Amino acid sequence: MATWPPPAYLDECVDYRLAGALREWGFTVSTALEAGALEASDEAQLAYATTLGCVTITHNRAHFRRLHLRFLADGRRHGGIIVLPQRRQPFSRLVVRAAMMLRWIAARDYQSSYFQWNDLQQELLRDHRGGSSPPGFLDFPAPEIGHALGWW
Repeated sequence: MATWPPPAYLDECVDYRLAGALREWGFTVSTALEAGALEASDEAQLAYATTLGCVTITHNRAHFRRLHLRFLADGRRHGGIIVLPQRRQPFSRLVVRAAMMLRWIAARDYQSSYFQWNDLQQELLRDHRGGSSPPGFLDFPAPEIGHALGWW
């Protein structure tokens, strides 16, 4: 399994500013906007991200969940999918959540997998009660983890 976070591709529904913010943290990021693919279907977006070797980051949970299941049923592989909540939140929270998700999936087999923020959130809450952090989170200060969890 990978030890460094995979490159990411931002679906058109994700705030394009996230690309710059993640790049400042050292992540490799491509976007639908940069690819000129703003009108492409979700399937085309996922296929394109896969050709780039990227995991797709989206807010579109319902469409990408169905698409993930269809790819699996058809025996097709994809680069992985991360779904982040879109509800109103500070942009800084979106950045921290995206960075944390990318680090978290790097320790997993993320190819052709589907991850939601809630998956990591539950692990962080469980580990917080136990006094530990998931692998890859020792470099995230407690205030950033708290911010990602919505505590402040």
